[in-house]
Amino acid sequence: MKKILVLIMIQILVTSPALALYNPAIIQSNSKTNHNSVEVDWWPMFYHDEARTGNTSSPAPDINHTIWNHTVDGFIESSPSLVDGKAYITTCNWWEGHIHCLDLYNGSYVWNYTINDQLFSSPAVHNGRVYVASLNGRFLCINASTGQQIWNHLLDTDIMIQSSPVIYGGRIYISRTNEYPATNKSKLYCLHSEDGSVAWYNSTKNAKDISPAVVDGKVYAAGMDNILTCFDALTGDVIWQSDEQITTSHPVVVNNNVFGSSDDSVYCIHNGTTQWEFPLKEGFLVASSIVIGSGRLFVGALNPLASIPGMIHCIDIETGDEYWNYSSENNGEYNAKPTIAQNRLFIVEDTGVGQNRRARICCFDIFTGDLVSAHFINNDSTNYVYGTLSMADGLLVLGSAESDSDSFWGGIYCYGEVTVSEPDLTITKISGGNKLTIEIENSGNANATGVTGELVITGGFFIHQGTYAFPDTIPAGTKADVVVPLFGVGFGLLKAVPQISVNVTCAEHSTDTAIQHFKIFLSRVKIVEDN
Repeated sequence: MKKILVLIMIQILVTSPALALYNPAIIQSNSKTNHNSVEVDWWPMFYHDEARTGNTSSPAPDINHTIWNHTVDGFIESSPSLVDGKAYITTCNWWEGHIHCLDLYNGSYVWNYTINDQLFSSPAVHNGRVYVASLNGRFLCINASTGQQIWNHLLDTDIMIQSSPVIYGGRIYISRTNEYPATNKSKLYCLHSEDGSVAWYNSTKNAKDISPAVVDGKVYAAGMDNILTCFDALTGDVIWQSDEQITTSHPVVVNNNVFGSSDDSVYCIHNGTTQWEFPLKEGFLVASSIVIGSGRLFVGALNPLASIPGMIHCIDIETGDEYWNYSSENNGEYNAKPTIAQNRLFIVEDTGVGQNRRARICCFDIFTGDLVSAHFINNDSTNYVYGTLSMADGLLVLGSAESDSDSFWGGIYCYGEVTVSEPDLTITKISGGNKLTIEIENSGNANATGVTGELVITGGFFIHQGTYAFPDTIPAGTKADVVVPLFGVGFGLLKAVPQISVNVTCAEHSTDTAIQHFKIFLSRVKIVEDN
């Protein structure tokens, strides 16, 4: 009985406002790991990046699962750009062009920009702006959020622009070609991205308007007579010209080597010198752009004779040797722009002729050449796809040109699986010691934000809580501790064993509750395992 009275007296003394000696410090949450949720590898420009690799680290999409689709006025020959959950794509309708901005995940319209010109150029999205060129020489800068024009410049007359811009170091690089019957008016332009003013241009005479690549301060594009040429990105001066190779498609830069294609071959160049050249089979022509992934180059080829099916070649980028080739089973052609995600090659097979022309998306294993899956985009129209199959966050978006006997239109399609990203909070452990520690885990695939919590303690004698704080954010896949200083007495004598009830929630509505019994003497806490 005396022992019980002593314990009661201690509790009265230490909790008396006049005699209290305990002043707990402010306790901050302690994140146990630096692991953050995986960031999305967006597709901000034509062929994904400045090097034009066409290769993304995003999950490979399921092309047999359509998320959404739209029909739009005019046809589409450009490639979509995918940034911050938005899809940007351009369309042509005779002498009226549109830039469409849609929600990537549900296809809803965000905004539309209209210009009295045709848009074959693919948009580049950078720092909240959309950059795109019109067929007849205008260059546009649009606010990516609102669709409002920021600036609009006419670069020149008597020219055509069907190439796509690349953004590098605060500058825009784009090529233009002649408008028939003008000659020797092709140029490679460098513009300031802030206001569209011309930093420099280089006259490339009659070169094609092939989309340039920019890597490490060097611009790779078609120079005079379509010779693959390397320019200084800052000045526009020629650094080197290929000794022999013309370019018929955009170059791709990997490990300081430049890969390109001519009419009937693909090649590798280092500092202007050809390292290897892979000629296509006799009678075949290069039909697609090239794409590179996992040390392999892929290109589509066609034979002008309609009875001979198109082919895909897989080539070692180090040696130029062929790993495998694939011939279309549908007598189709591979004349679009292939892309790669997670060691899967995505390419459009152009099948049929006339009103029976159909575009089929094909997915291949890049190592074996096996056809993994295939999907016709629309069996109810005549259609073809000319742009890239752009991919981000496990989704694939493409634009098409379609028609029937009465009209023509463009199609925008999104394939894959929309994964709902959400946090999942769990109170995984409540432990004792000098303080009470509550461990909270976010096992979901999204950050938990606006985290709040509530503690309720019952039982024991006059148990006081010190200052504590719940973390504002718990990143996906991480744990955080909430440390609670306690002071009091509680053994289960005279009063029930102390119990703490914890509730945690976040702005995304994930919540969890836990209850734990414990014993306490002064500030020492011991967890009582519940039977």
